[in-house]
Amino acid sequence: MKKILLFCVLSVFYFEANAQAPINDDCSNAISLSVNMDVSCTLKTAGTLEGATNSGVPTATGTADDDVWYSFTATATSHRIKLVDISNDTDLVHEVMDGNCNSLTLLSSSNPNSSFVTGLTVGSTYLIRVFSHNSGTSEPTTFSICVSVAPASPINDDCNNAIAVPVNIDNSCTLKTAGTLVSATNSNESEPSIGNADDDVWYTFTATANSHRIRLLNIEGDITNLVYEVFEGSCGNQLISLYISDPESNVISGLTIGSTYYLRVFSYESVAPESTTFDLCISMPSPAPVNDECANAITLAVNQDQSCTATISGTLVGATNSGHNTQMGTADDDVWYTFVATATAHKIRINNVEGDLTELVLEVLDGNCETPAIINSTLLNYSDIRGLTIGNTYFIRVFSYESNHASESTTFTVCVTSFPPPPANDECSGAVALTVNPDLSCSSRTSGTVVSATNSGVATVTGTADDDVWYSFVATATSHKISIIKEGVDFDLVHEVMEGTCGSLVTLSSINFNSSIISGLTVGTTYYIRVFSYGSYPQESTSFDICIGIVPPPPANDDCTGAIALTINTDASCNIITVATIAGATDSGIPTPTGSPDDDVWYTFVAPASSLRIDIYNLEGDQTYLVWEVLEGTYGTQLERHIENNPDSNIMNGLTVGNTYYLRAYSYYSDQIFSTTFDICVATLPPPPANDECVNAITLTPAITFADGAVNSNVAGATYSPETIPESGCGGAGSDVWFKTVIPADGNLIIETGDPTNSENIGFDSFITIYSGICDTLEFIECNDQGDSVGWGYSKINLTGRTAGETVYIRVWEYVNNQYAQFSISAWSPTLGITTFNKANFKAYPNPVKDMLNVSYIQNISDVNIFNLLGQNVASKTINETSGQIDMSGLPSGSYLVKITAEGQTKTIKVVKQ
Repeated sequence: MKKILLFCVLSVFYFEANAQAPINDDCSNAISLSVNMDVSCTLKTAGTLEGATNSGVPTATGTADDDVWYSFTATATSHRIKLVDISNDTDLVHEVMDGNCNSLTLLSSSNPNSSFVTGLTVGSTYLIRVFSHNSGTSEPTTFSICVSVAPASPINDDCNNAIAVPVNIDNSCTLKTAGTLVSATNSNESEPSIGNADDDVWYTFTATANSHRIRLLNIEGDITNLVYEVFEGSCGNQLISLYISDPESNVISGLTIGSTYYLRVFSYESVAPESTTFDLCISMPSPAPVNDECANAITLAVNQDQSCTATISGTLVGATNSGHNTQMGTADDDVWYTFVATATAHKIRINNVEGDLTELVLEVLDGNCETPAIINSTLLNYSDIRGLTIGNTYFIRVFSYESNHASESTTFTVCVTSFPPPPANDECSGAVALTVNPDLSCSSRTSGTVVSATNSGVATVTGTADDDVWYSFVATATSHKISIIKEGVDFDLVHEVMEGTCGSLVTLSSINFNSSIISGLTVGTTYYIRVFSYGSYPQESTSFDICIGIVPPPPANDDCTGAIALTINTDASCNIITVATIAGATDSGIPTPTGSPDDDVWYTFVAPASSLRIDIYNLEGDQTYLVWEVLEGTYGTQLERHIENNPDSNIMNGLTVGNTYYLRAYSYYSDQIFSTTFDICVATLPPPPANDECVNAITLTPAITFADGAVNSNVAGATYSPETIPESGCGGAGSDVWFKTVIPADGNLIIETGDPTNSENIGFDSFITIYSGICDTLEFIECNDQGDSVGWGYSKINLTGRTAGETVYIRVWEYVNNQYAQFSISAWSPTLGITTFNKANFKAYPNPVKDMLNVSYIQNISDVNIFNLLGQNVASKTINETSGQIDMSGLPSGSYLVKITAEGQTKTIKVVKQ
């Protein structure tokens, strides 16, 4: 029984000691690997980087600060090394070395998890080390490693053994040659300009034409991005590269009929393929299209409208380079068309683009085939060409944007269309007379378009008036509203109001919005309106309605002296509202730093409390972007802005009970908002919650799940706290409440808000910010508006790597400060239930030790036990503090295992007693 007990103790404590570093942490303890006799990984060995240290051997790849070691005896001249079953850190390096631990020669260094090592000696032992590519420990990383015998290299692995490939007599691939890159090695013939030829295989072919199409077909396996390269010359570093192609299909030209050429295939990546196969086909290229050259351009019939009734089919298959320059892309497969202009403007369209290359360039050219001049070059499938000469002939050229990509199947259709004639009101002299509405209803409106409109030559201060159309009206009031109505259509129009005559006009207003007000008019005078698109590009299908109405008289509360008294709700509800409008409002002359108060209206209220909630909602009309302000003072003297805000709802803090305040509302933009209506509500808030300020933060107890730690709360009645928030990404703080919690031992904690009803109806758009420090001097840590794994509206922050025992403060508010629904908040971590000793926060010193061994930890150390290497407990001490000392002066010199227990967690270290 004693022997059995002794064996058990030894087994347990040696296991704990070895957990500090793998047994194969150093080269001298390399684990021997069994070699598979085929390509499988039936025999594999589990490994880990947990606790691994730097063995001090230099590396060619990454940082080997956590390397572990293996060895194998070669059973063939080539072996494949593979890392499989990798967990956590998948960016591992493995290296193969020759020699002994004191004198190593690096044979290969691979960041991919599979490599192919050649030139080995059967019966010799080689070393493998594995480590994470990046610096720093990767303690959770585990993997398995295997060594297998790869298939023999392909017969055409070297240039001298190139396989002769038959050439098809047409553009088919009836004759093709099967190939593989499995176990292929670097022939070292020539360094390619594309990819990495460390697994090249070789072929030859005899040219039967000046051009051939070379294709790699049926590519399958683990690596499918292949490159091929064509050479002339002879093997032995005497080859001259003629052509290299990353696409698996292309046409090579300039060949000499009857000459033999070399062709090699390899994978683009530097990873050794395990299963890549393909078929190689060399064929005659497709015949060039009839319009391959400018001289043979196909004539296009011009459609007399915007339809493509008359259209021509085209293709790039077999097209070659006509030798003319281009403004974009590479015109190595261009085809040509021509048309005779029947108007000064035409649209060229490329439709029905299909096939392998669909990113096409469309060019329109003037002149002749010897020296064509490019008018327009675009990647769009259409081109609007203006300034043409009727009766002149123009060229169209189409080609693929990419270079060295010969099309195999690209087809399209091309057509030339005509724009409709200019509108009747294209010039000022043809201006359409508008009927003025007696109100803002727009009951009488006129349809219009700028399609085919031309430049009337009248200067503008807004946009580009190259497609302007004209209207006129007779003023029936001193102020009118002009509205441009675009039903379901998104295009950017400018409208301008002018006075005078068509030959001598003065601009009164020029605006890019869809409505404006023009004042200071003379009743009975005729004014002109012109409309045009803001940009310089022509419109194809623009249609709109234009109407003119009379601006209503100013509302009764247009000035501060006419402010309407608001009735304040006695609770947080909005049972009592005030209906409001800015229609007809004018500028009261009170300045503001926000927006343009040229249509402000006024309200007043007496504060029954120091904090009130103000809502502006049910916004309707031609503008819903309003500014509202609360001001204090008296009319007739300079009003001082008490609080200025822009959201539609907010909490007003710092009011003086019994004081009279003014509230004004206006549209943010100037000279355009005249029919907006809205509702105003002023509500009394409940008293502030207990955790309204940082000093009264509610403590959250960390739990294993969100539900276990959830605390319900809300921000009704909360006030704004002065703690700052970084501007970037954190939004503006609203009325907030506070929480605090303590970081657990592993330094990780999730702070998350949620719905206390567990329903999908989210009524609280929370924002949380986390701080460290104390309430008077908080330091920002992180903020979040919307958690990555919670429903819209709630927030989540995942704290990692924090100091155990640290207190953090959590500030919560509603994002736009207008919702007061209850929310829940929790501090939780799934790792709270996992008892893992935090090695980073444990210290034991000195080691080696003569007398007293000092130990310290972030949690109370309950007891310390010392074992000799036979597993016998030779000393024990109870500490129950975060630090303590163990007297080892009476122990014989030698190595001991010291086991420390803290809060149910254990740590065993090896200590040398001098």
